[in-house]
Amino acid sequence: MLSVTQGHVINTENFNVTVLPGYSPETRLVYEGRGHEAFGAHPSNLVIRFCQKPLLNYERKGDDLYYTHTITLLDALMMKPVAVDTLDNRKVFVAPTEVVTPKTQLRVAGEGMPKGVTGDIVADTATQLMPHSERPRGDLVVCFNIVFPKKILCENRQEIIQALRAN
Repeated sequence: MLSVTQGHVINTENFNVTVLPGYSPETRLVYEGRGHEAFGAHPSNLVIRFCQKPLLNYERKGDDLYYTHTITLLDALMMKPVAVDTLDNRKVFVAPTEVVTPKTQLRVAGEGMPKGVTGDIVADTATQLMPHSERPRGDLVVCFNIVFPKKILCENRQEIIQALRAN
């Protein structure tokens, strides 16, 4: 499409950009010569940068994906297994081996974000040529938010205190 505005010729061109799994805010796609053109100068490059949309309970740190799971105090004490919905619509099950605390983190290797292409020099061409579904991935780290009961009867409170003191 061509249009003229205040003595300038505007050429609009549509093209598709393929966004692959693993792209992060650090990823830059550069299309040489597809940017702004000034009179008497070479066309500039079109640079596409990404921003990340926040997703409830998930946080990305590099290639690792942190998921915060809310559980009751009873479930934390009973060490119940946890089902985590992955971003690619699967379920991953993690089972704590000890009582869950607010500082407990369960790491599931290879269930995070696909490792993205970084830098201008590709050192590991075998990895870069793999299909995205087979690329190495970061880890999924399950963190816990424990919801305490709002009320405990006095006699139950004493029993809980005695049980905790015994351990």
